[in-house]
Amino acid sequence: MKKIVEEFLELVKINSNTRNERAMADTLARKLEALGCNVTEDNVGSKIGGNAGNLYAVLPGTIPGSVLLTAHMDRVPNGENIVPVIHDGMITSEGDTILAADDLAGVCAILDCLRRLKEENTPHCTVEVLFTVSEEVGLAGSRNMDYSMIRSKCAYVFDSSGRIGRIINSAPSKADIKIDIYGKTAHAGNEPEKGIDAAKAAGLILAEVPSGRLDEDSVSNFPIIRTNATATNVVCDHASIIGEARSRVHQKLEDYLKDTERTIRCIAERTGSQIEVDFYMDVYAFHIPEEHTVIRSAVQAMDELNITAQVTPGGGCMDANWFNKNGIHAVGLATGYLANHTSNECIYIEDLELSGQLAEKIVRVNSK
Repeated sequence: MKKIVEEFLELVKINSNTRNERAMADTLARKLEALGCNVTEDNVGSKIGGNAGNLYAVLPGTIPGSVLLTAHMDRVPNGENIVPVIHDGMITSEGDTILAADDLAGVCAILDCLRRLKEENTPHCTVEVLFTVSEEVGLAGSRNMDYSMIRSKCAYVFDSSGRIGRIINSAPSKADIKIDIYGKTAHAGNEPEKGIDAAKAAGLILAEVPSGRLDEDSVSNFPIIRTNATATNVVCDHASIIGEARSRVHQKLEDYLKDTERTIRCIAERTGSQIEVDFYMDVYAFHIPEEHTVIRSAVQAMDELNITAQVTPGGGCMDANWFNKNGIHAVGLATGYLANHTSNECIYIEDLELSGQLAEKIVRVNSK
């Protein structure tokens, strides 16, 4: 069994839920130091209510230049006490837990890269490594970090589902949406006309504001609807709707939010209700052209390993959103896992092994 597979089986057994990455951070810090890296931990954990910060490590190079390799340490819920199982060239989890290949596959790829560089002992550029915390809850680790420590201008985020070879060159802006509707109570049997039904206004909003697939770049979803009603004989005087909207074209998202607010204001006027709308821009879109160096280098590395490259847009947000927002050209790379965030999560061993080789090749290409 190859070292990268052994390391993956070791790390998935370490509980590392969001904001509880302490044990994982300590383990990875020791591994990074053993591989010759200078390791520091920032104070992001204290900012976000967690028990560990982002790990930043540097493997000094012997030739000019640097490249950033990154993955995240946390996992979604249902990821404690994982028992990994190997069968038919894949790794899955026993029982109903996730596997946490998202994103320990990325972590292991980077560790394997560093191990290969150390063993070969040939010239290479400086390698910066960033293992972030709390990626699964709004990219909190990368959102709150100090980017002045990073000197690389190109980054590779080993954090994407799909077979190896997939390169994610864009991800959407995302806005959180909260709508509060205030009506007026009245007895629903005796004098309903004296009330203002907040629940009905909420229904009109859901009916009239576009949702689902909006266009080739944009989506929205309003899955949480609440009222304060506790009885059927009282007109509802408060309802709330919570949702989100995303678009890989930021201006499209801005336009959607403006149109949504306009529609909601019209519904408020028609129903006599008071409606408060709160839009929070959670993350900003990025798009890297296929001819950009960060992509061409990844494609060249894949060609040298006989991996077929596929440049595709992404629908989910990732740490790369914040790297790009802070002037670091970053793309996502798949490491061979599928069905992440579910009990059906699995990873191809072949892809896991190749991901470490790919990370090393990327460093080599960036060292030329």
